[in-house]
Parts: sequence; structure tokens; C-alpha cells
Amino acid sequence: MRFTALQDPCGQWMVYDLLSDYPARIPDILLLGLTREQAERFAGRANEILSVLQPIAPPRFAAVQDPCDDWLVCDLVLDLPAELEDLLLIGLARSEAEQLAGLANAGIIRRAGYLSVPFASVA
Repeated sequence: MRFTALQDPCGQWMVYDLLSDYPARIPDILLLGLTREQAERFAGRANEILSVLQPIAPPRFAAVQDPCDDWLVCDLVLDLPAELEDLLLIGLARSEAEQLAGLANAGIIRRAGYLSVPFASVA
């Protein structure tokens, strides 16, 4: 789910784009100042259209338990931890890792690309 209905501090509703982290827009019109029903309807319709346009692919990110019983979000293609705002998604609770893996598969969390040396396993 990329779009959601969100209430602003003034009590009005908007359609919020979770990928861009900004209010959604239809070409040049921001979807702000809506009723709750309008925002939910527009967000639902936008998510439906997006799901039809995007090809179905296997998930790239998964919640994985490490040997210390902590959880992380793993980029299955690169076999590296995912990151959010330059923080590696490691040392998490299971519920956090599963929720963040879902967001990553929706395209909101980017891969860990700045690591120049892979993690070494310690036996």
C-alpha cells in the first residue's frame, strides 16, 4: 500500500504518498483539504490502479532471525541488511522486522548500498 488517508492537525484529510513522504497529487493538484470519505476513496483507488500497473514479483525483502535471536530486514537479492534513512534494519523485534519488510517490498525502504565490505560471519 503506497497511498493512505491521513488527517492533518487542523482536522482535514489528505491522501498521503508513503513512498515520496509527501501529500499525493493528481497531476498538479495536491489531494489536501478533503473529507475522510474522499481521502479514503482516493487512496483506495490510487492503490488499486498502482497494483494493476505494477507487475507481480517475488518479494525482495524478508524478516530474518539472526543467530542472536534478533531480527533484521534482509535484501534477498544482495544478501545484505536493508536500510532506512541510512540506518541498517538490524536488531529488531520480529513484529518490527515483518512490518518493515512489508514496507520495503512496497518500495519505501531502499537497499543497503553503501557497504563496501560484506559482513563476515564469526564462528
